[in-house]
Parts: sequence; C-alpha cells; structure tokens
Amino acid sequence: MSPARGVHSAARVQGVTKPTVPGNGLSPPRWVQELLGPPIRRKVASSSGPAITIVRSSRWALATAVISEVTRLDALNLQRRTVEAHEGLRRALNESDAPHPLRVWNFIPDIHSRLTEEFDRYMAFNAGRFAAFCDWFGGSEAFDQEVPTATGIGHDSPDLVIHVLGGAEPGLHLHNPRQRRPYRYSRRFGPFPPCFARATVVSVDPGDVRLVLVGGTASVLDESSVHLNNMNAQLDETFHNLCRLLDTASRAARAPSPPKDAGGLLACFRTMRVYYVRPEDEARLRAAVARRVPHLTDVEFLRADICRSELLVEIEGTAVV
Repeated sequence: MSPARGVHSAARVQGVTKPTVPGNGLSPPRWVQELLGPPIRRKVASSSGPAITIVRSSRWALATAVISEVTRLDALNLQRRTVEAHEGLRRALNESDAPHPLRVWNFIPDIHSRLTEEFDRYMAFNAGRFAAFCDWFGGSEAFDQEVPTATGIGHDSPDLVIHVLGGAEPGLHLHNPRQRRPYRYSRRFGPFPPCFARATVVSVDPGDVRLVLVGGTASVLDESSVHLNNMNAQLDETFHNLCRLLDTASRAARAPSPPKDAGGLLACFRTMRVYYVRPEDEARLRAAVARRVPHLTDVEFLRADICRSELLVEIEGTAVV
C-alpha cells in the first residue's frame, strides 16, 4: 500500500474548517492558541541555522523551527540541521518564562523517502533528534523523565517544521503499558530510535486542572504495527491504546479515576485531531469517531503521511483528568 501524500484538509465533526498553515508548515491544533491566550510575539533571528520564531504568554510559549528545503538534503546534513533546529528551540524556550518542553509536533516532508540504504527521511530525522535530546536532557538515561510527548507526520512542503510547546513548570511524561517506549525500539526502526513520550500531564489554571497532552497514537502493540491494511481494526486498536493511556494518566496524576469502560475514559477528551492516509477513509472515520466521542465538537481530520507507511490512522488530542 502506498500512503497518501501530504496534509491536505481539516474538518470538524460538525462543520468544516480550513487547516491553519503558517508559511511552509502545518500548525499545531487550535487548542494551543487557546492555551497561549493573548500572546507576546518575538522573532528569534538566525543568520546561519534554521529560522526560529517564538510566541509566548505569561505561562506558555510556542517555539517553531523551520528548516528550508529539507528535500534537498542528504541524510547527514538532515541530521545536522535537525540538531541545529533543536538547539535553537532550546535557546528560545530558555529565554522565555516557559523553558520546559511539554509537547512537540514534527512535520516532515516526504517522510518515507529513502535517502540511503540504511536511512529513510524519518530515520535520518530521528538520528538528529536523538543526538539533540541527549544534549538537551543530559543523556539518554534521562529520557524517561524528560522527553515530552510528540507527533511526527509527513506533508508535501519541502520544509521541515518543528513546534515545541513550553511551560513555566515541567510536565509529567507518561508511557502506555501496552507499548514499548519509543526510544527503546529495536533497530528495525532505524539506527537511532524516535524519542517521545506517549502523553504529558500538565497543570492548567484555574483550579489546578490536570490536562493530558496525548501524543500521536496508532495501532501499535509493544513496538509492532498491528492489523495491517484493516482500517476498522486499526481504529479499534488506536482507541484501546488511548483508553489505556488515559487510565495511566489518571493514576499518575492521582486524580479520581473515570469509569474504566471506554465510554467513561473517552469522555475525558476535550479535543482531538485525526490523521488518516487514504482519502476514501475520511467519511467512515468521521462517522466512527463521532460515535465514540459524541461529546466532542472540536475534532480535526487531516489527510497525511503517518510515520509508518503501514499505518492508516493516528489520533492525538487533549483530555482532562
């Protein structure tokens, strides 16, 4: 199966909206702008490295790096530029009032393109990210406590765009008991593993509300993709993973546990974004998601490449525990 190319459309479950695309990349979901509130904008100049922009408020900051014309880079130069981008993002957050990375979105052009016998573009990006995070967090032994949740998605622009949401306070980074921690994947996913947590819990005013930032979640058990070429089964597995992750978040946050059935756990969601590969699956996905989370009116649907070509759907979002 050849995956659909790029991110092309966004839609609410009720009503249709256009995607927000800043320049050559895709933006984070709408909830990020709502969290930031009235921002103070500041451009961080970069004469030689990737362009860095930061939007900040009193408790939050969104730093964005754009690496131009990534599709022209070989594997080694892509790794080097990815490290430079993360160094710029780290500096930008450290100069704000929100230095702690909480949530990351990586939008990678032509994500499955083979660069060498050993690397496709996503693997080359992962190699750069691994090196950058080792420097950012003081080594891979700190990943369990420090690496934030993330999404990695392909798109059609030639530029690589990385958004990092920072907070004034550190978050609680969590993993799904059903899935291996990504930075412990075997080498069949590349010489250097992807680095992200499955979710991050943060405190949001007022009332110390615990918000779960759920990273890109798909039909993965342990480290393997399951239910290949079966959209319905992949969607079921994805929601199973989402429920287990929210149960884990409730326990970790020491919050009153919601009912353990899927309806009770999924009722915790406040926003959701669904990435899908095949255009013909959109209508079926919209109906299926509406049945599972009927309380949500803020669900975005975007057609995109997913980081594994055999996966057909990936879901992220926010939930309250």
